[in-house]
Amino acid sequence: MKKPISLSISLIALLFFGFTPSKSNPNKVFEKFLKKSSYILIPSGKAFVNGEETTVQSFYISKGEVTNFEYKEFLSYLRTNNEIEKLKICQIDTMNWYAKDGLNKIMSDYYHSHPAYNKYPVVNISHEAAELYCAFVSEALAKNFPGHTVVCRLPSYSEYVRAARGDDKEMPYAWNSHTARNNQGQILGNFLRVGEECITRNPETGEYEVSKSDCWKSQYLGSNTTTTDVLAPSQSYWANQFGVYNLSGNAAEMIAEKGVAVGGSWNNPGHDVRIDSRNTFEGTDRTVGFRVVFTYGEF
Repeated sequence: MKKPISLSISLIALLFFGFTPSKSNPNKVFEKFLKKSSYILIPSGKAFVNGEETTVQSFYISKGEVTNFEYKEFLSYLRTNNEIEKLKICQIDTMNWYAKDGLNKIMSDYYHSHPAYNKYPVVNISHEAAELYCAFVSEALAKNFPGHTVVCRLPSYSEYVRAARGDDKEMPYAWNSHTARNNQGQILGNFLRVGEECITRNPETGEYEVSKSDCWKSQYLGSNTTTTDVLAPSQSYWANQFGVYNLSGNAAEMIAEKGVAVGGSWNNPGHDVRIDSRNTFEGTDRTVGFRVVFTYGEF
């Protein structure tokens, strides 16, 4: 028999801390949970996708990408309840840190396991694994808040765009700016910075190019390639108008459409972490994570 999902403060990073289920007034209890949780309401409105308007109904979205800590809690639950087949699907592929332009043994050994990275986005998992995590959150919410129907899932592309862009159809980045820096010159997100020293003009074509020398490598690996961090904490840099972090850059994010990641990552230059950026991937990827959205209603 499955063990019940705990309400301990360690489960899903405080999602359920301090809340007692109540059948007499489930809506009041659930609203209290929402105020204390890591989810933000995105109100109904327009999503501006490729110049076209799409109406999107309101939904809740996690403030940041799902973290290593939250995902480890999920894996622990699967082990405890002997969910062997799901556990196989949901394993983290740490070998992706050895990609052709990739990093090193340090990241492979520590990124997904060391407490220092607990608040960093989980990456290197499959689309199927992300969907199973969403189902896990649905189950936890349903068990602890009777009287509601809760549907947790990966966002649709229109929902991602709505959460990232809001009502400004011209906004290129999810940090509410048309540029990658603020007025103080601070970088607004986590992406691959390519400095002026890396830009060259091709003498034959006259076109600007990024140098393929060690200059390129040093931009994201640093001078010491055995100790660098490439991702930032899930809730870092600047939140957007809704209070959501890192919808552009950091970890590219899965959507409901399998094999598609949006918003760019730490390994993409500034132009490629715009809201409209879409990349394809297969299996698992060291640059791709996810976040949860949900809708709910009383019954």
